[in-house]
This record gives sequence, structure tokens and C-alpha cells, in this order.
Amino acid sequence: MEKRSTIFLVGFDEVFPKILEWNLSAWMAARGDLFGEKKTDGLHDWFEPSHTLTTIIERIGERAIQERQYFFSNFFLEHFQKHVDAQTERIRPDISSKRYYVYVRDLLSILYRLLFEKASGGPESEEIWRRLPGEWKVSKENLEGDTKKLVLARTAFEQFLRWAEQRMASNQTFDRQLNDVLINLFPGVDPEAWARILIFVLSPYSENRVQSVIERSWNFGFRLDVVSFSGEEKMEEAIASAEQRKQTEIQNAYELASLIFSNVFTEELLKESVEQAKKLKYAKRSAEDRKRLELLKLFEGLQTVREK
Repeated sequence: MEKRSTIFLVGFDEVFPKILEWNLSAWMAARGDLFGEKKTDGLHDWFEPSHTLTTIIERIGERAIQERQYFFSNFFLEHFQKHVDAQTERIRPDISSKRYYVYVRDLLSILYRLLFEKASGGPESEEIWRRLPGEWKVSKENLEGDTKKLVLARTAFEQFLRWAEQRMASNQTFDRQLNDVLINLFPGVDPEAWARILIFVLSPYSENRVQSVIERSWNFGFRLDVVSFSGEEKMEEAIASAEQRKQTEIQNAYELASLIFSNVFTEELLKESVEQAKKLKYAKRSAEDRKRLELLKLFEGLQTVREK
């Protein structure tokens, strides 16, 4: 495989789609032997080929991203999407279990690793993310949609949460990759508000949770776009339009947080957090005081959404 050209691996219907079919067969065989009606020791027989195929898929994706974005967006991702759209396979460990092993969840974990680690933050990241189907991103609409949309969105979010928690622990001044993923994986939400929510949820904290969040690094959640306007449009109108869009996206971030983190942002916690933010004292116009005010605005916004 390493001696084959990338265009050979992803550009023909006879190669990459066949590898994906083999991956499905190996996945079903390994879990079928382990959890099927006639349980055998077959997991040991099928684990290695299943793992090998997963590694091959990921390696082909890496090469497609590294060599040309076009290879990834127009070939790898197209074949990958067709394969995912056609799959409904899932296996239940036993008849009494409510949990299923779902094939597309395991398969998409490969794709998100590629997007997070290999594609994001690079010069062609925007085009790659633009080609990703909207159903594979995290939004309130997808999380409240049909079962397949829910599975896809939940998979994306769970993969992101594990990855982001590790990135946040690095305490970089600015994490371009994390910022890029945040902007592209969560469409329609304000990146600044959504980043503050994630920092609050994922940060380790002491007795005063708000103080702990204020005094740690906020290294992602920055808007990198600029306000643009045509020759006939006044700058003031363009700025007003951008501000209106920002307010809508902030509200979307609050609603998404209330849906995903309902067990975190309880009425009691929000009330306590507002009180902590009001009591904390920092020098006026300092970075800490700016963070305190931002968090206070965040908590009050989340309270408003809960009251509806």
C-alpha cells in the first residue's frame, strides 16, 4: 500500500471502497464472534485484520490530506460518505442490554482523528471542512433530529470532547488547531461563547470553580474573520449586520449548551456561579476582570434559556 500512489488508492471505485467493505466485514465478524448467539473465541482471529484495516484507512486519509486537499475532499471523503450513508449495522452484546455497538460510530472516529489532527489548522482546512456533510457536525438540529443524525452528531461531539480536553491541558497561548475545529465542527454558534462554555465544563477546578476558570489560559474561541462590505454597502450597516449575527450565534451557543450539558448547567450551579462571579474582585480592565464579566454574562444567558 505504501508503494501505491495516493490517486490509485482513493481515485478508483475498485480500491478504497473495497477496503471499506473489508473493514465492515472484519468489524462484524469480530463482534459477531464475541457477542453472537454462537459465541466463539473468534475475536482473536478477527481482531488483527480488523485493526489492520482501520490503520490502513487512517493512513490513506493521512496521505490524501498531506499530498493534496483535492484527493481528500473529492475522493477519500466522497467514498467514505457513500459507505457511511449505506450502513445501519449494529450489534447488541446480549438481549438484555440497551447498548449497541454501532459500526458507523467506530468508522467515524477514524475520520474525526484525521480532521482534528491532520487537517485542522492547515492552509487547506477551510475547504476540507466545507466538504464535510452538515449531518456530521454538531448542532441542535442534528442532536434533535432522527436517529441517524443523532448518532452522527453524538459521535462527532464525543470524539471532540476527548480530544479537546487533552489539548486544553497543554496551556498553549493560542491553539490554532483547536480553534479551527471549534469553528468548523459547531456551525451556527458563536465561537467565543461556545469556547467559554467548554472551558468551564472541561477545566479542573478547586473550591471556587469560577475563579479556577478565570485564572487558567483561554487559548481558543477566537473569531478570525473580518467584517466585509460591498461598494454600495455602508460600513456601519455591515458592522450592524455582523453584530446581529453574533447575537444570534451567542443565543444558539446557550441553547446548545443547555441541551448537551443540562446535567452541568443546573439551576443551582448557575445561581452559585453568578454569585461567585459577582464576589470576585480583580483590578479594573485587567484580563482577569474581563474574563469575570464574560463568565457572568454567560451564566446569566444560560439562566435565561433555562427559564424558557
